[in-house]
Amino acid sequence: MKNFIFLAFLGALLLGQTACKRSVEGETQSWEANKGNIQKLSAKYSNFKPAFEEILKKAEAKMSEAQGLSDEKAKISAMSEANSIIRPKFVRGLEGMDRKISTLEDLMAKAAQQSKDHSDRDAAWAAKSSGDRAIREARELIRSAKVSSAAVADGIVSDAERQLASAQKRLQEVVKVAKEKAEADKQAQADEKAAETAKEEAEEKKASPIKCAHCGNMNKPGSLKCSSCTAPLEQNK
Repeated sequence: MKNFIFLAFLGALLLGQTACKRSVEGETQSWEANKGNIQKLSAKYSNFKPAFEEILKKAEAKMSEAQGLSDEKAKISAMSEANSIIRPKFVRGLEGMDRKISTLEDLMAKAAQQSKDHSDRDAAWAAKSSGDRAIREARELIRSAKVSSAAVADGIVSDAERQLASAQKRLQEVVKVAKEKAEADKQAQADEKAAETAKEEAEEKKASPIKCAHCGNMNKPGSLKCSSCTAPLEQNK
């Protein structure tokens, strides 16, 4: 039984390693997807064309080199490097730019929805203004940039990402404060309701007849002694 469990574990481990292992086929699929992505981005950000052409030329050279290798391990490594070259920092940044902007816009709406008091609304308005400005400036920076190389492209996209990240951080803080206030108000209401319930229960208990522990006689609320046996009733309250 122990041998069976060990072999099963070993098989699962080897299967997992095989699944995670890179292959020529996998790198080829990634390469085709990356080239297609570059074409789409080139059409959308035409002013980045020199940077796209630069990285594509370098990546194609590396991929051509990889295709000439006979050793499979070396070939896969070179193909992987080609796929890394074709997706530098600015490409990854442009890929995620629309998503970052969408996230920022969602945060602006959330900040406005969660802001209840005057101070929160003022903070949300200021943060939204900052977010709107960051989006406009990031878009304009990328749209009007004169890109001459991949290095220049990296710097431009990084600047745009920093603007968006700064606005996002400010909005997240506004949402966090508003959420904490809402939770505190909710807890205060719950505590107040619990206190009212406890008070009502105490008053109801005081208004209830008191049963004598000695003779079982039921006495009027507030009685100090049993009307039947005169035993003290304090212990029965």
